[in-house]
Order: sequence, then structure tokens, then C-alpha cells
Amino acid sequence: MNKYLFLLLSFVLCFCNNPNYSDNVKAIDQDIVDMIHIPESDADPKDRSKIAQISFDEMTFNFDTVKEGTLVRHRFPFKNTGTANLLIHSIRSTCGCTATDWSKEIIKSQDTSSILVTFNTKEKTNFQNKPIFVLSNAIPNQIKLELNGYVISKKLK
Repeated sequence: MNKYLFLLLSFVLCFCNNPNYSDNVKAIDQDIVDMIHIPESDADPKDRSKIAQISFDEMTFNFDTVKEGTLVRHRFPFKNTGTANLLIHSIRSTCGCTATDWSKEIIKSQDTSSILVTFNTKEKTNFQNKPIFVLSNAIPNQIKLELNGYVISKKLK
């Protein structure tokens, strides 16, 4: 027991008394902040020169009419039109029938990427509207995409 207490105390003393430790942590933190700028608020960011902005080619995809059980896939291309790096934090849908896939990497200013959305129409019929919410460090920090169309029941031939 005394060995563990001695090791813990030694560890704490080494790092607490190291004047460079705090500076190193601050430098790492600042590198992260510079890499992924998160504005204070979208209403009035203090520094408008460093803002990520996500611009989609389209916000809504109409898949027209499909048969029940079809997997509807659509890719939403976008561009970071801002001046800061863009990072998509998460993408949420309103039900488990809609899945998303996107790059978890940082998207630099003026670079492009895309979000793949897959809607499983199993046990879905009639008109369907599936909202997808993209959460990021951009302004605005939430964007709504939509898939919509009509699903014909398997029972109808």
C-alpha cells in the first residue's frame, strides 16, 4: 500500500512542479481551438473572420415513389464555405429507419464532403418525410435535411 501511495505522490509532485507542464497543456488546447473554431453564439460571434459555414447543394431529396422494403440511398454533397475548419459533431434522424454516414474528419475551408443517408422503407407506407439534423461547429450549428416520397405497400400489386 505504501508503494502505491509513494508512486502517486511522486507522480503528482513531478507534474505539479513542472513549470512547462501547464504551458504544454495550454499550447495543446490552443492548437485544438485553432483547428476547430467553435463560435460563442450564432447570434453575435465575436470574430466573424473565423467561422465555419456549411453549404449544401440541396436540402431536400424527393425519392418519388418506391415499393415498401426498398432501401432509399441519397448522398447530400456540401462545401465548407467558411473561413474556419468544419467539424460535424453528429447527425440525428427522427427514427431508426434512417441511417447516416459521414466523414468524421475535419473539413478545411473551401473543401467538400458529403453525407450518405439511407432510409429503410420496411413497414413504411404512404407519404414519408424523414428529417435529418446535422450538428456542427458552423453557423448556424444545426441544419435540417429531408428525404421525402411515397412508399407503395407490398400488399398492393
